[in-house]
Amino acid sequence: MKEPNRWCMIFAILILMVVTPGITDASDKTNTGPDIPEWFLTVQAESATASKKTLQFNGLPHDVMFMTESPVRDIKKVSSTRLAALWDSFGFETNPPNASLIGLTPDDGKPYEGFIVITGISAEDDGSLIFEYELIEGSDPVPVTLDNPGAFIDTFECECPTQGCENCR
Repeated sequence: MKEPNRWCMIFAILILMVVTPGITDASDKTNTGPDIPEWFLTVQAESATASKKTLQFNGLPHDVMFMTESPVRDIKKVSSTRLAALWDSFGFETNPPNASLIGLTPDDGKPYEGFIVITGISAEDDGSLIFEYELIEGSDPVPVTLDNPGAFIDTFECECPTQGCENCR
């Protein structure tokens, strides 16, 4: 009689091992990874010219780079004209991105760092990018010209940013 009881006990323990994880509180579960990766953009150029509301990146040495946030590791490239065409699909029309802007002032070579909100974008036939922007309060004004400018643009969620994203939020 003792032999069947031991098998019943082993069976009961196995059932508890299988069932118990499924009855934990949902608030205890953690997300093990994003379903849709988050991307941010980097843009580099030889020079930039600015007015009070527009910033033009001239002489882009290569395509615009997309990079995912960790833990996902991926990089994509698009031309400046493609970026301008895809911009609204990233949700930036309704939720404009923040950007960190860096460069060197040509007169004295001192570094500049500012923070802007990009409210619009267009591309010229020569590959130049024109950003419409608003200065974030507390940031230094953007100089009229910058050498070696770079912009690091806020994140957005998207499955494949180079194709246009219906899943962007």
